Amino acid sequence: MSDVSYPVRTSFWGTTSADPISVLDGREGADVVVVGGGLAGLSTAYHTARLAPDLKIVLLEKEYAGYGASGRNFCNVPQLARADLSSLVRLLGPEGARYIVDHQAQMFEDFQALIADESIDCEFQVVDLLHIAVHEEMVSGLRRMYEQHREYSFPSELLDAEQTRKYVNEKVFGGLSCSRNGYAQPFKLSRGLREAALRRGVVIHEGSPLSRLSRNAASFVAETPGGSVEAKQCVFATNAYSPGIGVAKGVISPNYTYTIATEPLDDEKFELMGWHERHRLILDAGINHWDSQMRPNRQFLMGDAMHSSVSKDGVSLARHDDPAVYEGIQAEMLKRFPFLEGTPLDCAWGGPLGMTESRYPVTGKIAEGLFLNGGYNGRGVLMASLSGRVLAPELAGVEVDDGYKRYADLLLHHGREAVQISTDGVTV
Repeated sequence: MSDVSYPVRTSFWGTTSADPISVLDGREGADVVVVGGGLAGLSTAYHTARLAPDLKIVLLEKEYAGYGASGRNFCNVPQLARADLSSLVRLLGPEGARYIVDHQAQMFEDFQALIADESIDCEFQVVDLLHIAVHEEMVSGLRRMYEQHREYSFPSELLDAEQTRKYVNEKVFGGLSCSRNGYAQPFKLSRGLREAALRRGVVIHEGSPLSRLSRNAASFVAETPGGSVEAKQCVFATNAYSPGIGVAKGVISPNYTYTIATEPLDDEKFELMGWHERHRLILDAGINHWDSQMRPNRQFLMGDAMHSSVSKDGVSLARHDDPAVYEGIQAEMLKRFPFLEGTPLDCAWGGPLGMTESRYPVTGKIAEGLFLNGGYNGRGVLMASLSGRVLAPELAGVEVDDGYKRYADLLLHHGREAVQISTDGVTV
C-alpha cells in the first residue's frame, strides 16, 4: 500500500476560515480574556457570560473556532470513558468515584440540555457504545468492567462472542455494550457553541493568535499581531497547544491521533460488515485499541487511538499528513475486514490531544487571576463542553451549588498542587 495517496484534510467533519471581520485590530478592554476557541474555551466564555451577563468576555483564537481537536474528534459523548471507573476508584476511592459517576450522569443530561437550549444542530444521538475483545485475554477485563458497572449502577450488558458478532462481523471473543452514551458531530458542535457564545455577548476574535501575555499591577495584557486585550482575568483553554505557548509544559503533553474514512460502502460490503444500528461506535477493549464508526451514509471510519504520535520535545505536534500512519490504519482495517479491499478512501485526518499524567483535565485557578482549562486526553466532548460550569463561578465571583465545584475539587484539581504549572515567557 506504499503507493496509496491518502486524501488528507484538516478534518473530515468540516472546515472553515477565520472570520476576517473578527480579527483583533487595536486595543480592547475586558473583564475576562479566554485564549483558545475549542470546546473548552467556548464553554468557558459561554457559561461565564450566561452566569454574569454584565461581564465583558473576549475570546482569542489563532485559527477558527473548532479548528483543533474540538472539530476533529471521533464524536463520542460518554458518561464514562473506556476505563474510567477503575481509574476513578484508584484515584479517589469508592466514595469519590461514586460521586463522579453520579455527577457525570447528570453531565450527560446537562449536555443534552445545553444543545437543546441553544438549538445546536450537531446530529446528537443517544446510542450505545460497544467495547469488543479482539483477543481472548481481553474478555476477563471486560468482565471486570461489567462487575464494576453493576456495583456503581452504570448500565451495561456483557456479551459472549456469538452475541457480539450479531452487532459486527468481526473476529471477537466477547463484548460489553454500554448505555448512557451519545454521538455528536464535533465540527457542528463547536460552531454551534460559537454561535451560542456570540448570542450571549461574547466577543470572539478568530485569526488572532496570542503572541505575548504580560501582567501589570491590575490586569493581564494579551497581545496578538493586530492588537491587544487588557483584562482582569485570563483563561488558557489551549489544550494540546498549551506547551507550545509556554503554558503547562510537563503537565500537558501533546499527542496526535489519526483516522481514515472510506467512501460510502455499497450494499454488498455493508451487509458483510454486519454492523447493527444499536451501536454507532465500537472500541477495542484493553490498552491496545482501535476505534471504529459507521456513518448513517455507510461511510466506515477507523482510528488508531493507541499508536498515536507522541511529542518528542513536549511542545511540538506531529505531522498531520504522515502517510506511514494512515497506511498502518488501512492495513489494520483490511486485516479485520478483508472484503473492504479496494474500497476507496474519502478522507484521512488527525488531531492533537492534550494528555495529562492523571488522564483527567486540569481545570481551575493556577495563579491569581490566571486559569487553565486543558488536558482532555481525547475525551473532551462531554467534559470540555461543560467545563465552563466549573470556571464560570470563579471568574464571576459567585457561589453556585450545582455539583460542579465538588466535581472539580475531587477530579479536575486532584494532585494539581504537586505539579508546577509553568507560565513563564508566554510567547509564540
